[in-house]
Amino acid sequence: MKILKKFEKMNGKVSNVVAPLLKFFANANKDFFGFDGAPIHDALTIAYLVDESILKLRDYFVDIEIEGELTRGRTVVDTYGVLKKRPNASVAVNVDVNRFKKMIFDMLNKLDNM
Repeated sequence: MKILKKFEKMNGKVSNVVAPLLKFFANANKDFFGFDGAPIHDALTIAYLVDESILKLRDYFVDIEIEGELTRGRTVVDTYGVLKKRPNASVAVNVDVNRFKKMIFDMLNKLDNM
């Protein structure tokens, strides 16, 4: 959560909006899912469009389970090739977290100083 404190200390017009939102999401994720951090999927997608090296992708067959008793409506990724189906999606399997955090921090800093 060091990054949240760093955002809070920026005290700018944009970071003053973003920091409390990230803190809320981080607390909600901790309370409901038991893990630390505030996933910001949309920002990660945009970061990838700006710098593809942020994500490592792998091609897999991906489908939505609509008949399963325990997984109805879930996205299922055939990571082991059990279904022997041709890959139909590129799936992020790794994130360069430090690069992503730096990109977010730099952008907030730039927006705060506009």
